[in-house]
Amino acid sequence: MITSIAEAKQTKAVCVRQGSPQVNSLKQQGFNNIRTASSYKACWDMLFEGQVTLTTLAIELMPTLLDLARKTTAEITTTGVKLHENLAYLAFSNNTPDSVIKAWQAALEEIRSSGTHHSLIHHYYCQQDCF
Repeated sequence: MITSIAEAKQTKAVCVRQGSPQVNSLKQQGFNNIRTASSYKACWDMLFEGQVTLTTLAIELMPTLLDLARKTTAEITTTGVKLHENLAYLAFSNNTPDSVIKAWQAALEEIRSSGTHHSLIHHYYCQQDCF
């Protein structure tokens, strides 16, 4: 079981979705065993075929993975090793009234609590080609 970034660097290969933030993050952290693929599904296929030892997955996509690949999740283990912090923000102009910002915050919380947040993440983050 991989328990650290140092151990992950020593594995056969880590598959990363081409163009994802993880590519640069891994390079900056000194990974020399990166293999890129066109989609998360391609990375999972490489993982199951033994071509790579690890693949990356944003925490936001874990619910999607669990829903779409219940059969496969029995065959994989999440290491829990965090590669980098993924922060995203909505920015408002200084002229935006507090009432508008509060309305946006309320709408975002409603989306999160309704269960549609993860499907939106999957749809827009993955651009339809994660799995």
